[in-house]
Amino acid sequence: MSPAVDRRAACIIGVARQTWHPADAPAGAPEPLAMWEAMARAAAADAGVPGALAALESIDVVFTQSWQYDDPVARLAERLGVAPARQNY
Repeated sequence: MSPAVDRRAACIIGVARQTWHPADAPAGAPEPLAMWEAMARAAAADAGVPGALAALESIDVVFTQSWQYDDPVARLAERLGVAPARQNY
């Protein structure tokens, strides 16, 4: 059974995307963790809410087979300087 959802709760959404091209980065694209951090910060800025990352309640990372991390969600949270209650990989 799912927990009850308060339909009056605020949901703030920010979006970001970037494509890395070989010509833009001769050494290659950054590692996934660096990309995730950059996009999380850009999405937080796009939301237009100061301190949006500090109020983060959840981090969800979709499985990546191109680069293995021991705990990708914890590593991303650490780089962002946050400790959300829900962390899912």
